[in-house]
Amino acid sequence: MDAVGTIVHFLHLTSGAAWLGGSLFANLFLVPFALRQPIDRRRQLIHSLLLGPERLMIGAALLVVVTGLTRGILFGPIVTLEALSRPYGLVWMLSIIIVAMVFVTGGRVTGAAIHRLTQEGDLWTGQSATATRRRDALSRRLVIGFRVELGGILVVLGLMVVLRYL
Repeated sequence: MDAVGTIVHFLHLTSGAAWLGGSLFANLFLVPFALRQPIDRRRQLIHSLLLGPERLMIGAALLVVVTGLTRGILFGPIVTLEALSRPYGLVWMLSIIIVAMVFVTGGRVTGAAIHRLTQEGDLWTGQSATATRRRDALSRRLVIGFRVELGGILVVLGLMVVLRYL
């Protein structure tokens, strides 16, 4: 592997580590901490702890995708469409599909729940049963979204290990 390939590999590993580490930290510490806080602090904590690092996490995830595609196509065995029908190509494509599903989950489930929880003031100011149910439903959606994202990242990590042996 030449210098450019080494840099691409390094960026792929470090951005992957950042994405995985951020997801683990959010799942194990940030989300449970924010959701256990008193109701008057919860909205601000969700905003600062979960929405704050969103751009960094999206950037790390996008860098994983770009460097993964580059590693497979420019520095790997994916040189023809036929290569996609071989074991390496199939595992590589499966990982791309799973990463796409993680992105969709992040945008449509997790991110949407964070944005609604931080922008809809009536969820936090009103003590009505409807506001409480909606806030609790969005909080559950947030937890589920983060867990699905982490699960997808872990599956892709496992597939990357498999790729080393194909």
